[in-house]
Amino acid sequence: PATTVSPDGDYAPIAAKVEELLAELRRRIGLLQQGQKDFDRLTVVADEVPNTIAEVPRLGFLIRRLAQYGRHVGMHIIGMGQSDRVGSWGQEGYGDVAENFATVYLGSKAIQVMPELAGSDWPAVLEWNGKKEALSLAGVRELTHKPIDPGRAFRLPEAAAVPATTETPPIEMATHAYGC
Repeated sequence: PATTVSPDGDYAPIAAKVEELLAELRRRIGLLQQGQKDFDRLTVVADEVPNTIAEVPRLGFLIRRLAQYGRHVGMHIIGMGQSDRVGSWGQEGYGDVAENFATVYLGSKAIQVMPELAGSDWPAVLEWNGKKEALSLAGVRELTHKPIDPGRAFRLPEAAAVPATTETPPIEMATHAYGC
């Protein structure tokens, strides 16, 4: 289910959801350490990430933790924003975290990244691991008008309150969490 700022512009509902998601991540990491390998998929979609991080700094911590552990526990994030700088995404000093993400550039930014797209109706570029690919957005316009079935929405399990912490339980992995 979607969580947005309150009608008076307060970010408290988003801050509460970030803490719920961190608790769910810790719960799943604990299960992973106990041997569980299969998890229900949970995709977090965050719009205007840099603006939200200015109000809810813990979102930057959630992004970093999902980049590190998310793939292993079925949690993924799609973040949108006007900037691709690590500092504006709450990752100042953690520039290597950006290696875990793909970036999609749209419009004039896509043309900046790949000038040969000038003149395209919907220019888009995917950048990942230093490689850039033009994207076709054919059909996207139609998708924007289709409703999402509420039955497909993930609901966090009811759990006892978990105290907020900046620590995530240590985890030993043989692979890196690329491609959150």
